[in-house]
Amino acid sequence: CGAVLKSLVRLRVGPFTIEDALTLTRLEEACRQGKLGKYIYPMDYALLHYDAVVVNRDQGNSLIHGTPVSLGSGSGTGRLPGAPSGLCRVYTEDGGFLGMVKYDPGSNLWKPEKVFLKRGN
Repeated sequence: CGAVLKSLVRLRVGPFTIEDALTLTRLEEACRQGKLGKYIYPMDYALLHYDAVVVNRDQGNSLIHGTPVSLGSGSGTGRLPGAPSGLCRVYTEDGGFLGMVKYDPGSNLWKPEKVFLKRGN
């Protein structure tokens, strides 16, 4: 007994739906018309379902260099309220998306999971 899949259409991935999809031709056309920005999402858009935290300059520099930081929660666990997955988005004080951190219960610190830098940083 076997089965064969002839066709598969993904209708949704996270916040992105098939109705929002563009063909490459349409995207190229928008680029030529100077309207590409209408279709480009911010880098953190797909991660908005994670909780967020703002870090100060020293904490941000530590994360950029791979050093875990304490974000504190007042609970003594280091976990942030509503971050059961242990993953959290991180922003700089000026609102820039820095990346993702993951809670390490062994050290009671948040370790950089993915860090995104703008060119020139």
